[in-house]
Amino acid sequence: MKKFQLLIAEDEIAINNLIKNLIDFESLNLELAGQAYDGQTAYEMILSRRPNIIITDIAMPGMTGLELIQRVHEENIPAHFIIISGLSCFNHALTAIKMGVEDYLLKPINKGELNDVLEKLILKIASQLKIDYQIQKMNLDSHAQAHKLRRSFIMNIL
Repeated sequence: MKKFQLLIAEDEIAINNLIKNLIDFESLNLELAGQAYDGQTAYEMILSRRPNIIITDIAMPGMTGLELIQRVHEENIPAHFIIISGLSCFNHALTAIKMGVEDYLLKPINKGELNDVLEKLILKIASQLKIDYQIQKMNLDSHAQAHKLRRSFIMNIL
């Protein structure tokens, strides 16, 4: 089974590495797509690597986490965001919710909470992928049925 890709965008190197070390990559079927230390680098990595999940801070140089989320949405990249921030500002949380962020975790980071949020998100993504696959299969099946019906109709006419 293909692993889900995760990108960490956090400007503080120690916290970026802490987040990486707190995640149980193996049991969650995750693979680290990269670590970015500013918003612009994170954006470029997202464009090139297309991770499924992005964990981002809000306050970063180059581009804030909220600006990053907005730009990724404008590119129609199907990524899911988790914000980890030291800012408990209600306006930031409200903006994040309106942007479809999956969760908003406050620092200091709790290992259990982070892995629980990731597990729920991975189950959600897996479910969406399964539904998308089933829809594609139904479309292919209906296309094949329509082709058979057209062929049968023509044969009956002849």
